[in-house]
Amino acid sequence: MFREFWSILENVTGRPLNARSEIENRYRTAKNKLLALLGGPYYEEEVAIEPTSEDIEEIKNAFMTNFSDEVANMFRGFLDQLTVEELRTGKLMAAKFGFCPGTKLGKVFLKYAKDSGLMEKIGQNEQQLNSVFSIFLQIIRAEKLTFRISVHPLDFLLISENTTGWRSCHAIDGIHRAGNLSYLLDQSTVVAYVYKNFGEFMGISWPRKMWRQLIFIDVDNAVAVFQREYPDRNKNFATIVRKIVEKLLSKYHNVGNAKWLLKENPIDPVEICSRLPYVDYAETRIRLDGVSPEVPPPIKVGARVPCPNCGKRTLLDPECFLCSDCGENDVIRCANCGFILHEDNAMWYDGEAYCEDCWDDLFGYCDNCGEYYPRENITRGPDGNYYCETCFHEVFAQCENCGEYVSRDDLWGGPDHRYYCETCFDSLFSSCDICDEYRENADMIEYCGLRICRECFRKLFVVGVSTCANCGCTVENDELIELDDGRKLCANCAHKLRARIMGVLA
Repeated sequence: MFREFWSILENVTGRPLNARSEIENRYRTAKNKLLALLGGPYYEEEVAIEPTSEDIEEIKNAFMTNFSDEVANMFRGFLDQLTVEELRTGKLMAAKFGFCPGTKLGKVFLKYAKDSGLMEKIGQNEQQLNSVFSIFLQIIRAEKLTFRISVHPLDFLLISENTTGWRSCHAIDGIHRAGNLSYLLDQSTVVAYVYKNFGEFMGISWPRKMWRQLIFIDVDNAVAVFQREYPDRNKNFATIVRKIVEKLLSKYHNVGNAKWLLKENPIDPVEICSRLPYVDYAETRIRLDGVSPEVPPPIKVGARVPCPNCGKRTLLDPECFLCSDCGENDVIRCANCGFILHEDNAMWYDGEAYCEDCWDDLFGYCDNCGEYYPRENITRGPDGNYYCETCFHEVFAQCENCGEYVSRDDLWGGPDHRYYCETCFDSLFSSCDICDEYRENADMIEYCGLRICRECFRKLFVVGVSTCANCGCTVENDELIELDDGRKLCANCAHKLRARIMGVLA
C-alpha cells in the first residue's frame, strides 16, 4: 500500500527516506477506524450520471460545429422540438412528427431528414445519417463515473495531482505540500473524488481526478464535515458522496432506516491541530439522529508529522516534506512540477530550473535568434519555423490588404506607399503599358488590348502629344509654342531661341 507512496516522495525530496516504519505505524494507528469504515484503504461505487439540461445544450452546440450553418440549423430544428427526457432515453414521450409515444428517435429523425431535405444537404445515405445521429445520442446518455472515498496513502500524497487541469496549495510543489502528510496521519480525514479513467503520474497509473473534496469524519459519533469542492462546486457529485458516507456510517453503527440531519455552513465544526495543512471552510455537516450528539464536538484535523528522513524532528514548514536539518531546501526543484533535479539535467530560464518534460511543454526555440522563450511568446511563421516576438516582426510584416504575414523580402510596395503580399499586389495594381508605372486597377483603362493609366491616356487621346521641332522631345500639344514659320517648340527650346534672338538684337 505504501510502495508507490515512498517511490514518489523519495523522487520529490531527492532523499532516501529512513523513517518509513515510523510513519506507516502512525498511519495504521490513526486510520484504523476509517479503514474499518471503508473496508480497506478505499471504498468505490460506480454511478451513472445523467447530464443536466445545461450539459445537453453544450453537447448540442458542440455537435453542431461539425456542420455548415445551414445543415446545423436543420439539425437544430429537429433537436429543439425534443425534450431533455426524450434525448436521454432516445424515445418520444409524446406524439410528434407523425409518430406515437415510445417511437425510437432514430426512426423519427430519418423521416425528418428525408422530409426536410437534410439528407440531401449533408450528402449521406440513410445508414450513414443514422450512424451520425446514434453517436450524438450516445454522447448525451448517462456517463458512468467512479466515486472513491479513500484513506490510501497515495491519495493523500497526490491530493491535488493527477487531476483534470486544476490544482491547489496541496500539490506536491505547493505551499502546503507537507499538509498532505498531516492529513495522512490524523484520525479523521478522508479524500473523496470522482474519476472516469486512469492517468500516469511519475510512472504510476492512478485515477485522474475530475472533482475532489476532503471529508473529516468522527466515526464514533457518526458525524462528517464536508469541505470545499475542487475545482468547482458540483451539487450532483457532492450529494452522491454524502449519501455514500451516510450509508457507510449507518452500516458501521448498524442503524437501519437511518435519519440523517444536515446542516449547511456549520460554524467551528473542526479543531485544527497542525500548522501544515490548509483547511478550507466547511460546506455541510451531517449527524446521525439517535447516535450523534445534538451538539457534536469539533473534529480534530491534522497531526504532527515526523520528518520522513530522520524521523526525529517534527515538520514545521508547510512548504517542505523534510525538516530543515535534512535539507529539502538544498535540492534543485523543477519550478513547474516540483520534482527534484540533478544539476546536470536542469534546464534554466529566468533564474528557475525545469525538468526536461516541463521544459518541452513550457518553452520553445526561436529559429532566428537561437534562444528559448516561453511558448506563449513563440509564434509559428508562415514558413513553418518558430520565432520569438522580436524576430517575428523583424522577419515578417502584414499585408495591408489581406492581413496575412509574409516575409519582408516578399512584400511589394504599392503606388499608395503601402506594402502588400505578391498575390494582393497583383490583384490590386497593374503596370501601364505606356509609362511602365504601377497604378491601382481602378485607374487603368483597357484600350486596343493595352492597359493604360489615366494620365497616359489623357496625354495620348484627350490632349494629344507632338514632338518638339528642335530637340525632338514629346510634349502635350497645349504646352507647345508655335512659331511664325509653323514650327512647334517645347518651352525649353522656345526659351533658348528667344534668348538668342534677344542677344542678336542687343
